[in-house]
Amino acid sequence: MHQLIYISQATRPLSDADLTELLQESRQRNAADGITGVLLYGNERFVQVVEGEVAALADLYGRLLRDARHHTVTRLAYGPIPERRFMQWSMAFRTAARAQMEELAGYANPDQLVLCHTGEDTPDGPLFQLIQSFAHDTTSEL
Repeated sequence: MHQLIYISQATRPLSDADLTELLQESRQRNAADGITGVLLYGNERFVQVVEGEVAALADLYGRLLRDARHHTVTRLAYGPIPERRFMQWSMAFRTAARAQMEELAGYANPDQLVLCHTGEDTPDGPLFQLIQSFAHDTTSEL
């Protein structure tokens, strides 16, 4: 079991209908491929944690790189995990306020040349902990 965390920039602002379509596609495909995770969207940025087998994540990452809905796909962390963290979700989803996304994006701002790859951006590092905390916030909507 492996986990991938990435950030990307939307090519345009996405409407509720766009996000609903994206989620329906993602959930169906992820369920078939044995992938679970969470997607955060806000400030025209995506932050996603996905977990699954190596081959399934490699296929997914290839599709992500070709997806015209976003660009500047930046892998923040990738590695083995002892167990799934989001096993109940083929793709959980949260929208985020600008300040929340800026806090997340602070780990890897695509507009900056230097990304924070300190060795702590691992599947159990502070970036993952922040995303997991946000994803499990019961005050937000799925």
